[in-house]
Amino acid sequence: MIGAARIRRLAAETGYREEIVEKVLYLEAILRQLVRHPDLEGAWALKGGTALNLFFLDVPRLSVDIDINYVGHGELEAMQAARPAFEAAIVACCQREDCAVRRMPVEHAGGKLRLRHTAAAGGSGSLEVDVNFLLRRPLLGVEQRAPRFPPNAGAETVALLTRRAARDAFDALNLLELAPDLLDRPGFRLAFLVYAAGSRQDVRGLRPGEAVTPAEVRNQLLPLLRVEGRPFDGDPEQLAGRLNEVCAGATERLLAWSQREREFIDRLSDRGEIVAELVTNDPAWQVLVREQPLLQWKALNVRKFRNRG
Repeated sequence: MIGAARIRRLAAETGYREEIVEKVLYLEAILRQLVRHPDLEGAWALKGGTALNLFFLDVPRLSVDIDINYVGHGELEAMQAARPAFEAAIVACCQREDCAVRRMPVEHAGGKLRLRHTAAAGGSGSLEVDVNFLLRRPLLGVEQRAPRFPPNAGAETVALLTRRAARDAFDALNLLELAPDLLDRPGFRLAFLVYAAGSRQDVRGLRPGEAVTPAEVRNQLLPLLRVEGRPFDGDPEQLAGRLNEVCAGATERLLAWSQREREFIDRLSDRGEIVAELVTNDPAWQVLVREQPLLQWKALNVRKFRNRG
């Protein structure tokens, strides 16, 4: 259990709410356990908003969950053989930090581990660790300490389009301010296309819009932002306006599929075919796209559905 005095001190120093500070301290401790566990070495990669904020964006906001990809084996059979020991090691890491695992993911793709811990202020607190087994073949490999920029940014941009959360919009704003040419980078575009095509949601039906509201900024985003240096001094109206201005233009460009990109998505979504030649002329990249477990899993399910019909 993390001490109440430490939580109060950090909350006073940083301006964050005590329950947010406590959650982040638990997640930090679990991450340290994951790094040290011998059975997990080289088998996982941090992804999502936590990876972006820690390694690229100088922590403009706190992340209150952990998203990791299993990357130990790309082959299906090898992954399935290693999965029980991998999951057991993650559970052990959580338990070493006095967290009880209330639920384990049972789907082929993985899912969320629901954790509970004793809260310093009394009662209990909750945490989530999301483990993904489909994204086990990183498009650009894995770097120690920092993931490569385009794939992680591509996955986060898909989250912006499908979840429409204020925190995703804020991360997108920071990414585009850090790298104004991001949307024009071929590596980013390919990564975005792969993750978008493999999404459970049919991205062909997505449209720019559905603005972030000031209430979402106030309740969901501001508690996670640094007190010093908050955009617009933390004014929810102005920050929501800026997020919507930037994200509307970005999503319009992202969803402007070329003819070949649209055919790639159509062939995957309607026929269960992965036609990598439609999205890249590089033979090495074509192999990586064809061997993406995310796309293979979706293609398999599309074909099964077609056969039942």
